[in-house]
Amino acid sequence: MDTPDIFDRTARRHRRDRAANRFAAHDFLRAAMLDGIAERLATVKRAFHDVLDLGCFDGAFEPPPGARVARMDAGFLFAERAGGVQADEDRLPFADGSFDLVVSAGVLDQIGDLPGALTLARRALRPDGLFLAAFVGATSFPNLRKAFASAERQRPVARLHPQIDVRSAGDLLVRAGFALPVADIEALDIGYPGMWRLLEDLRGMAGTNVLSERHPLSRGALAAAAAAFGEAGGPDGRTRERIDLIFLTGWSPDASQPQPAKRGSATASLAQALKRPPDPSRRVRLARRPPERALVHNTGSGEWPERLGEPAARFCVRPSSLWRKGSAGLPVAGVPHLGPGLRRGTCLGKGGVHAMTDRFAASRDRMKSARHDPMAVPRASKDQPL
Repeated sequence: MDTPDIFDRTARRHRRDRAANRFAAHDFLRAAMLDGIAERLATVKRAFHDVLDLGCFDGAFEPPPGARVARMDAGFLFAERAGGVQADEDRLPFADGSFDLVVSAGVLDQIGDLPGALTLARRALRPDGLFLAAFVGATSFPNLRKAFASAERQRPVARLHPQIDVRSAGDLLVRAGFALPVADIEALDIGYPGMWRLLEDLRGMAGTNVLSERHPLSRGALAAAAAAFGEAGGPDGRTRERIDLIFLTGWSPDASQPQPAKRGSATASLAQALKRPPDPSRRVRLARRPPERALVHNTGSGEWPERLGEPAARFCVRPSSLWRKGSAGLPVAGVPHLGPGLRRGTCLGKGGVHAMTDRFAASRDRMKSARHDPMAVPRASKDQPL
């Protein structure tokens, strides 16, 4: 069972023939695409001999020096004036392996079977051949979309054809079998004094609706859309439209191309490469708190807190994430012996001092109020918490 084509091929040919006579006045989008393709092509340090201009329009694409170019377009007048052949992009009339460079600018977003068209473009390339393409991507013309949706709120219909985002474009390159695929995006911002000027540009570049299911637009809906488009304008009276240009780069597979390493063949650990070396300037910071909110416990290392130069009951540690389990303790500065049951504490370095949380301070206060002898307090345990 054949998949239905969402685009009307006949209508698309007629739109292109209608735009052929005045295309030079509305070719700014394709000119921007060709500039981007030329920049990407200039980074490739190799020679190309046979080039295919896929969707040639007026033949403005300049092939690399010394290369032969074959041009193809779905519109008869465009193909005739550029000295090419008329054909659809998903029905190429060229043999496999005929070109080492295929370029397409401004047509891939109007092809119903885009995966098939990309596959045919790859097959037309020789091994290690290059494919470069550009087209209008998703999220383009947001104000025009909103204007039509607002004007036809009761019975909304599709006025702009579906478009492809940059992530899906990259997936399509992989699906078509291209090696080293790259999809990137460039945005254009254009101001229009009104919707009619925008529609004039779309007609002049053969970019109007060519969906198979087209519905007539009433005069009232068209006027409402124009008013909604004008309301989105700025202080200068112009409505800014964003147009996203998606660029595709892919190579025909060849054994000479870089290949990914086998799994498990790495000799260096990424985790070790990303690991930061210890910073000696970062030390545990000591903060002062009132004596009633701090409790100090010594690990029995022989270094008393008083020898650090501060009263024992005034040491605490920040942040709290540094707390660790304490070791066997001894009474310090009148603080009851808490024993090895301590679960939270952090060493303050050479002195072996541990700072405890407020819950132990509360236990200390209860013991003071009961006039307990610090040396007589039993060790804390899980079964007998403090």
